[in-house]
Amino acid sequence: MNLAQRAEKLAPADWYVNDVLGWVKFQMGKTQEAARLLEKATRTEPQAARPHYHLGMAYFKQGKKAAAAAAR
Repeated sequence: MNLAQRAEKLAPADWYVNDVLGWVKFQMGKTQEAARLLEKATRTEPQAARPHYHLGMAYFKQGKKAAAAAAR
């Protein structure tokens, strides 16, 4: 978590950094914060599959099944 937060301070617009930090927050059970970061990652790099998968998992965990299915 500390490394991901430090990376976010250095490169806040980097999709990979937002994906990693979002996934860490997801793993910690902070799905709303995770979704915010993962949404940012998917907007920044729409062709990258990984943040879309992670965003779908965050939505699913929140009970947003339709949004989870659309996050691909």
